[in-house]
Amino acid sequence: MNGSPGSCTVRDWRDDDWARAWPLWQACELTLGVSDREEEVARLVARNPDLSLVAEVGDRLVGTVLGGFDGRRGLIHHLAVHPEFRRRGIGRRLVEALEARFRRLGVVKINFWVERRNPQAVEAWRRLGYVERDLITMSKVLHPGESLSYPGEMLR
Repeated sequence: MNGSPGSCTVRDWRDDDWARAWPLWQACELTLGVSDREEEVARLVARNPDLSLVAEVGDRLVGTVLGGFDGRRGLIHHLAVHPEFRRRGIGRRLVEALEARFRRLGVVKINFWVERRNPQAVEAWRRLGYVERDLITMSKVLHPGESLSYPGEMLR
């Protein structure tokens, strides 16, 4: 079946993947902001070689996961699987591949953010062995005039 985990390829993020990832992130209804512009994602990938991955079925990009390492903890950003390809193990494959890379770096703890409005994602993370913590996330945009979130708007 097209889209089954067996026909899905997981590979390293390439410089030209952002243009295909952006519409995927929109289809997945991710909250996108100033740090998701092409140049910001390129900076994350350059600072963290081998920690960002994509999943493809044929030539279609159907999943992403961006990873970062701050020297203490692994950080996961933008785990996204296109709605048409969910519940086929693609998200699990992306996370497990990233976790293996984190282990090789000596990472002992991984953090990420899930929006409360997405209970399906919370449950998926639980199935992967992650636990919820009662924390408050706070953010500040350091560039005047830039808003924190751009739902549905193209950033370039």
